[in-house]
Amino acid sequence: MPWADIDFILEAQQAWADEYAADRCYRHHEDKHCRPYPSWEKSSHAGYPYHEHAIQHEESTWKFNARACFEADYELARQYPPSPSFFIRRWTLVELNPNVPFPVDVITGPWDEEKKRRLYWLSRGRHCHGGASYNYSAHPWKVRLACLNAAVISAEKLDSLIVNCLIGPWLFEDVPKDAKREPLINLCNRIAGAGETPEMMDTLRYIVRLMDTD
Repeated sequence: MPWADIDFILEAQQAWADEYAADRCYRHHEDKHCRPYPSWEKSSHAGYPYHEHAIQHEESTWKFNARACFEADYELARQYPPSPSFFIRRWTLVELNPNVPFPVDVITGPWDEEKKRRLYWLSRGRHCHGGASYNYSAHPWKVRLACLNAAVISAEKLDSLIVNCLIGPWLFEDVPKDAKREPLINLCNRIAGAGETPEMMDTLRYIVRLMDTD
């Protein structure tokens, strides 16, 4: 449904909440097992707006507002350093059937701001997030390698949010070894260029390890 943009999704979510959960309180989830990142109270990268929003939930002074809650989480997620294997544990909202096909254009980009928000909403709902709940069989391996190429190998500037949402073992499940050879060489060349932050360089090496696993 290409017409189902993030505005439509949030409006539908709010309509459901108004109808079936009007008397419920909402709390932004914090996974105590999520390391190395501390809770929002101690997260210097969380930013004041997120702190204020989360405190209102803690004090039960703020009922569920799909857009406000999403934007608060999105702002926090945008500031996370690249680390797909840990980012996956940060959110445990179960809002999607894992068998829902993931939109190809959201996987392969290019990503404008709306598409990044939609990607994050899907990830926050435990649809992909590094592949933990991702139904990779819905997409051919060529599509998944196209995702790797767009998100990492050919990206002019690597985006931590996109990397955190998409990179994971699901990209390489059942991909022929010969098909991984050229992307692996290109990725190693990008690493050799040493033009990224230390955190992103670690993430690129993590991807190499994923690709090198049969």
